[in-house]
Amino acid sequence: MLSKTSFHPSVIAWFDEQFGAPTRPQAEAWPLIEELDVKDVTWLSPAGDEMSAVQWQDSAARCLAMLLDGRAQESGIKRRGGDTTILLLYNAHFDVSNFVLPAVPEGKSWERLIDTNSPDGGPASLSFGQVFAMQGRSFAAF
Repeated sequence: MLSKTSFHPSVIAWFDEQFGAPTRPQAEAWPLIEELDVKDVTWLSPAGDEMSAVQWQDSAARCLAMLLDGRAQESGIKRRGGDTTILLLYNAHFDVSNFVLPAVPEGKSWERLIDTNSPDGGPASLSFGQVFAMQGRSFAAF
C-alpha cells in the first residue's frame, strides 16, 4: 500500500484514482525509498526546490528541472546506489529563466555537459546555489 508519509496527499489521490493499487515492484520499492531517504527522481522548480502540488497545476509554468539521484537504489537490495547524479533543466518559455542550481548530498558542484543555447561551449563547473540563466526554449544537462 502507498505510504502516506512518502507522497503528497494529492499524488496519492491521483494514483488511487488512476491505478487503484501499486504494482508489486512499486509496493516493494516505496518503503525502501522512504527508509534510504533517496528519491530516484525529484522534480524541481526554477528556485531549486521540489515542486509543490500548486506549482504542478500552474498552467503558466514553462520551466522545470528533473534531478536524477545517483544514490537511488539500483536493485531490490536495501542499499544506496553509486551512480552519477544528473540535473536536467527545461525552459519552454520564450524568455530567459533563472534556475538556482540545487545542492546535492555527497556532491561538490555541477558540471555543465549540455546547453542547447551554447552548443560549442565546453563543460563548465558551477557552484551549488548559483543562478543559471537559461535562454528561452532551451535545455541544459549537468
